[in-house]
Amino acid sequence: MRVSTAFNLLLQIPKASVADVVIGDRDVEVVLRSRNRLLRCPCGKQVRAVYDRRERRWRHLDLVGRRLWLIYPIRRLDCPDCGVRTEDVPWARPGARHTRDFEDTVLWLTQRTDRTTVATLMRCAWETVTAIIGRGVAELLDERRLQTLYRIGVDEICYRHPHRYLTIVGDHDTGTVVDIQPGRSEQSLANFYGRINAFVALAKRLEVYFEEVIAAIELGISNALIEGINAKIRLINARGYGHHSAQTLASMIYLCLGGLQVKLPTRT
Repeated sequence: MRVSTAFNLLLQIPKASVADVVIGDRDVEVVLRSRNRLLRCPCGKQVRAVYDRRERRWRHLDLVGRRLWLIYPIRRLDCPDCGVRTEDVPWARPGARHTRDFEDTVLWLTQRTDRTTVATLMRCAWETVTAIIGRGVAELLDERRLQTLYRIGVDEICYRHPHRYLTIVGDHDTGTVVDIQPGRSEQSLANFYGRINAFVALAKRLEVYFEEVIAAIELGISNALIEGINAKIRLINARGYGHHSAQTLASMIYLCLGGLQVKLPTRT
């Protein structure tokens, strides 16, 4: 079996095949060839022309104690809409110099231990771990988490003295953190509420109905009673096929909804 065939089976790099392998004392370099004949800009538009090619290296998961590198002549595309853009590769996140497998392993380990231990285990710099965390969170954090919020909790935490705070917003239903804002001021919460359409709509309604909301909180009453009465009035009006005057309709409303006690003469 050829070495390139063996590495194709071992690595299974998406949308690429192994063209060559160079095995050294400390490193293994795997040269890739893209299987994608169609060129596509990161914006999604199909592109015909290649502007140029530049060789790039990505750190992959170690292989039998050796650092493994993927090497590929990445193409820069001449997009009519975006200009000259570098193509995205499926085995790495945009702008990364490590493969997705390497970064996902770092993320998994960082959820469970400190960054210094992760950097030692993965044989990379502490700053590299920090950059991978930022890149991974930016991709994995789903904005849809804000669309199902029902009950939230807000608290502040001092992460560095003196007076360095973060405002933390948690979801009571899922037990997860849904937003983090620097500081502990009103602006910190305003930044959170201003991304969520439901809170924006709520704020606008509060501006209009502020006094009514306060009355409902203090007195324990709301417009529910009147809304129910109005629904019954519409039924009364429809049952009478409309009324020719307001007085006639008012009499019917008093009769049906005014609490008037009418006794049926045939009943004792």
